[in-house]
Amino acid sequence: GVMGFDKLFGSVEYFYKVGDGIQKYSGGQKTYNVSLSAWMSTEERGIALKNEITRILKSHYKVTTLTPAHKVNIIAHSHGGTTSRVAAKLMENNIASITTVSTPHYGVPLAESASLVPKWVVNGIVAVCNLAGNALAVFSGRLDWINQQDANAVLNDFTQTGIKQFNAKYPSAGVPTGGSYGTLQYGADATAPGKWAGNGQGAEKSVNDPNAILFYSFAGNVGTSAITRWADPADYVLSAIRMMSNWVGYKGNADSFVPVSSAQFGKNINSSYYWNHVDEQNQILGLLAAGAADPVSVYSTHANRLKLAGR
Repeated sequence: GVMGFDKLFGSVEYFYKVGDGIQKYSGGQKTYNVSLSAWMSTEERGIALKNEITRILKSHYKVTTLTPAHKVNIIAHSHGGTTSRVAAKLMENNIASITTVSTPHYGVPLAESASLVPKWVVNGIVAVCNLAGNALAVFSGRLDWINQQDANAVLNDFTQTGIKQFNAKYPSAGVPTGGSYGTLQYGADATAPGKWAGNGQGAEKSVNDPNAILFYSFAGNVGTSAITRWADPADYVLSAIRMMSNWVGYKGNADSFVPVSSAQFGKNINSSYYWNHVDEQNQILGLLAAGAADPVSVYSTHANRLKLAGR
């Protein structure tokens, strides 16, 4: 996702304790954290992800030439989901499945709110985000991402205009079809559900096709509120984001940031986890609302689901 990382200070993972949980509870499946620039256009990020996947396969599995026998399962949060769709188009033969977690396949209200405030305010926020991205590159040990930040490109990518253009250029059978753009539905009015399997070019495939990419999704849903736990500092930032969503007229369910309907993709596992947009990563350091599902358990169960599906 945006402001993503592999590990902070060499130990704190973006998906906090999730990788270890999958390896422990899902039969030793190998997991790898991928580090991309915190703020980068979806297309550029997809190219970077493709390069990272290639690097992992070659360095960890001594692969010199990739063939369809070399496949990975991608689990992606937020911006990572659309990023993965770009990578799938570039290397579809090497992707076994894509699971998106609260990825805005139909955009987010926050992106639209930028048009309602003075340009200098937007420029100031973009500058702060870019600076934060550079700091994150330092703290995560990825100095190669310093000065490779473009928060304005991310903002534009998730407007209704931007996501419409993206979905046309990088179609996926997993994205529900028929949803309108610009009506505050954010995909809720799609006339057909997303398909469970396809290729990287947007065509549907049979789930029994060994070359098919399987598509899954799940999402957090805190209704129309934002505060899930008063002790969680992320809730206060997300509350401001929810207020901006309300300002542009979106009143529907969300994880405080991404509309639940915008996050539908492929076979939907669950869209009612009581998680905000940060809880979905098991952050901050596993701080969750009382009674919320344990993300480590949810991801581990899903890893087993992929194994049973032959992935």
